[in-house]
Amino acid sequence: MDIQRIPAPPPGIYKNTKFEEYLSWDAVSRGDLVALAGRSLAHVKARREKNIKMTDPMTEGVAIHCAVLEPKCYKDRFAVGPDVRKGPEWHRFLAYCEENNKTPLSGKQSKRIRGMYGGIREALKNGSAAARTLYCPGENEVSVVWEEDGLTHKGRADRRFVGGSGP
Repeated sequence: MDIQRIPAPPPGIYKNTKFEEYLSWDAVSRGDLVALAGRSLAHVKARREKNIKMTDPMTEGVAIHCAVLEPKCYKDRFAVGPDVRKGPEWHRFLAYCEENNKTPLSGKQSKRIRGMYGGIREALKNGSAAARTLYCPGENEVSVVWEEDGLTHKGRADRRFVGGSGP
């Protein structure tokens, strides 16, 4: 899946934004700064002018993030199809996903995601620091846009604590 860049929204805090939408916002991100290391600004500019290609590992990462941090949204955002990603059955499944605005996952991808999810849920037991962080009052997957030095910036926090809370 290719993600085309769109203008970033005005500065502010944005909740319930799909990761793919956040990626599309035309603003400086952490990824741009990492890409700058050891390269020229021309490299970063060229990187930013391209559409973003969602690779399988990126899609699986977004899916596991959603499963853990936004579990109520998971079934609305992802659909599981056949294990084999070719042939008429797979193409019908892709059409279904396109029509229903869902990200397609193969059966094999879904199995990997379920395995990771199970491991994470197990790790969240026993009152770990991760569990205290995830279950204290707050909001998950919060996107922020701000302007500084004439540039629009963006960031996305896994967890935003509210009301002075924290682990």
